[in-house]
Amino acid sequence: MPKVRISSAQGVVQSAGGGIHIDQAPRYDVISVSADATISHGGVYTLEGSAATTTTMPQASTVPGATFTFRNTAAVANILTGSSSDSAKASFCGTIYPGGNISSSGSAESLEGDRLTLSAVAGASVSLVCDGNKYLIMATSGSVTLAGYPN
Repeated sequence: MPKVRISSAQGVVQSAGGGIHIDQAPRYDVISVSADATISHGGVYTLEGSAATTTTMPQASTVPGATFTFRNTAAVANILTGSSSDSAKASFCGTIYPGGNISSSGSAESLEGDRLTLSAVAGASVSLVCDGNKYLIMATSGSVTLAGYPN
């Protein structure tokens, strides 16, 4: 069995020997956001405050595999936007099923956008995973709206 080393500088590296070594564990902090912010890594983000905030995601190519969860603590419509480096493409994508706030037909729709807005409901949330190209919607509580890119 080869030795496997995972590093942020080189990714997955295989060499002679055995075992698995991880140089640095991924960061998954729980972070409070109460003003407009730009984030740099995955984690759980509580969106606090009485006014809507805009949170800018990191460039997708810098956080492949990272997961992000955002949750409103107040009844305000907080916004997530893609990185300015990713502005030539839709940063977010997902499938909204019938009954969701974006569905316009009786079947599921695949949607894309460069802005994701959580509904103005305390407890509304969204979980995303980055594939290195886009942020994929895994789950929502409450509704989300995708905008800013041809759907």
